[in-house]
Amino acid sequence: MARTYKFKEENLCAGRTYNHPKLRVGYVSGDFREHAVGFLLPGLLQGHADDCELFAYDFSPEEQTTLRLSLKQQFHYFKSIHDMTDRQAAEMIMADEIDVLIDLHGLSSGARPGIFALRPAPRQGAYLGFMGPTGMPWIDFCLLYTSPSPRDRTR
Repeated sequence: MARTYKFKEENLCAGRTYNHPKLRVGYVSGDFREHAVGFLLPGLLQGHADDCELFAYDFSPEEQTTLRLSLKQQFHYFKSIHDMTDRQAAEMIMADEIDVLIDLHGLSSGARPGIFALRPAPRQGAYLGFMGPTGMPWIDFCLLYTSPSPRDRTR
């Protein structure tokens, strides 16, 4: 990580504690679209949309597909960070008082790890975009989720 990325790590949310009626979960991705992430994400979101406030921080290419429109509707807040710097995006996330921030991009092409290096949320994790270890020291956990198999749904 240190050889490839020269980010100055900061902790924008240091010392902050939030007390919201519902946990605020933010997802950062450039793949809220017809992409493997876009196809796999709805099941996860449906699993906690009632218990959490869901925020999307989007830097995806804009496309007018049914999937993209459906994804936008699954979030309580869908915000574009496409034209923002990593710092501007991190400051927006911090201002939204996100409790848990999830990176859906990992280190795949077009990734924005600089947002996470600024640590705009108290807890930061990774899911889907790059499921292997990334070596990013600002990622606290890796989220594992599998949809129930059709056989499990009948039980």
